[in-house]
Amino acid sequence: MSTFNDIYNQLIIRLCFIETNVICVSCSINNHISFWDVNSLKLVNGTRGKLICTSYSYCYIALRNIISIEGGIPRRTYEFNTDNVLAIGANYDRVLFYTESGYFVNLSLEGNENDCIYTYARPPNIRIRQYHVFKPNIVTCITDYGYVGFLVQGQKWKIYNVFSTLYGTPTAILVYGHILILGLDTGYIHIFYVNDFRKINFETITSKKLYYNRSSVISLNIMVNAEEYYLIVGYSKRLYYVKFM
Repeated sequence: MSTFNDIYNQLIIRLCFIETNVICVSCSINNHISFWDVNSLKLVNGTRGKLICTSYSYCYIALRNIISIEGGIPRRTYEFNTDNVLAIGANYDRVLFYTESGYFVNLSLEGNENDCIYTYARPPNIRIRQYHVFKPNIVTCITDYGYVGFLVQGQKWKIYNVFSTLYGTPTAILVYGHILILGLDTGYIHIFYVNDFRKINFETITSKKLYYNRSSVISLNIMVNAEEYYLIVGYSKRLYYVKFM
């Protein structure tokens, strides 16, 4: 029987709102997805998938080339004529995903087949630990060596070795507007303001540092509640809620 504490052993943790409830969605290494009511700490639903993202009251789930939507609506499933989806994001009524062969797809699930934008960017020639997609059009990656990479507007991947600057290896990443947040294996969180994600210089850019736990940061989320912004930092044994803006 799963318990709420099991979310700390998950690979991906996201939050969404369904009516007045805060729902924590977790995805495990064996593709089990669980929906938890944060107030009652009870499991309310479960399904299967490899990737998750949340937007408003919806959770988008990807498995191979199939995307499904869960939330305050009946479950809907879409199958695309692409290879495997490596990362997925959502921007209002649009879904963004990056595929194994390097296609970045921006489409409306409510539109017709022509309401779809494909761009191609050859994947980095390096082993990637995880990919992420952030609105409106940014794909990021963390490599096996701890480098971070950015693909902006389907142009060209740029990979950065940030260890000598941050004195740690990135384990989690979040982009929110012009804000870049990196969580490290040392437990530190670095918050950067970035004017242009195509031209980041980690040697000169400054960051605000946060520290709450000595273990690796495993997830980063932003939650908006009553026009207040909270950064949610996930470690292996604890979640921290930090008033952000």
